[in-house]
Amino acid sequence: MKHWGSPRLRVAASKMTGVRCYLDVEPDALARTLAPLGHVEVRGPPRRQICCELWHVTEGRVLVGGREREEWASVAREMGHLAGGWWGASMAWTWGALARPTGVADRARLARRWAQEGAARAGDFMAGQARDATHWTVVEPYHELLFTVPDVQLEGAPEPVSVVLGMVTDLPLALKIDRIASYGYDKRMAEFSTDGRHHWEVTVDGAPFLRAAFEPTGRGEAEIDRVSAAAGTIQPLLGGLSDRRLVLAELRRDLGASGDQLREVEGTVEVESWLFPLVEEGCHAVRSREAPPNRISMSFRGVDTFVTYPRPVR
Repeated sequence: MKHWGSPRLRVAASKMTGVRCYLDVEPDALARTLAPLGHVEVRGPPRRQICCELWHVTEGRVLVGGREREEWASVAREMGHLAGGWWGASMAWTWGALARPTGVADRARLARRWAQEGAARAGDFMAGQARDATHWTVVEPYHELLFTVPDVQLEGAPEPVSVVLGMVTDLPLALKIDRIASYGYDKRMAEFSTDGRHHWEVTVDGAPFLRAAFEPTGRGEAEIDRVSAAAGTIQPLLGGLSDRRLVLAELRRDLGASGDQLREVEGTVEVESWLFPLVEEGCHAVRSREAPPNRISMSFRGVDTFVTYPRPVR
């Protein structure tokens, strides 16, 4: 699905710092939750089937037509150069011809100078206008929490997907985009208290929802099969489980290709109230030392991220 990364389809880009961890779930409960999807195969190892991701998102940009704000400014500047250069040269040639009987060589030099000045001024003006018009595309830092079931093979699909169970955010714009574009993530507003890496508290509708604490095990990326550990971060996300309007989109956060300070972690995730399917109340242990390579829980920093538009599942 290489087309998913096409710039035309990208909605936003950013960098993420946070934790990706796995929680155990009973097989019967998992089967009941995924039953609306029809015949599926869960390719992950037994029990560790819920992925919990906690993010501090920085350098967020909403992409207009798939382009970065500075890309639009660059395009506008080039357009301004062309228009300004043509206008300046035309005016100089006309002025030189009408104002006094100058020669062709003099009018040509005058046209070149005016073309250069006109191109520069028009280019600067157009670039400034493009930046002003796309000022809203720069997003303030925010936090998100995502629950998924990774490694789910839909019947007839070319690759596994991660099924979204639910998501919360403290950025109103992220909630608005989710609703308008119909991603189907059941995204809700929340409040976060965190050090940005290993300690997290999440409140939804004024009530405690989740508390998480992690500690590095001492193993860094040199001791981790980074490609296996990052496998789920490049899978398309399947939204719409709650209302049966299934859509696919990509939330690319490839831990195998970017980011640093990758550390294996263990700890606990305490869910204090029910909000999403399969995410049961109680204290869940996060264990990595004996986990398969694709179920190691990790903390990370500065992972490059982008989001694409959703499309219906056919």
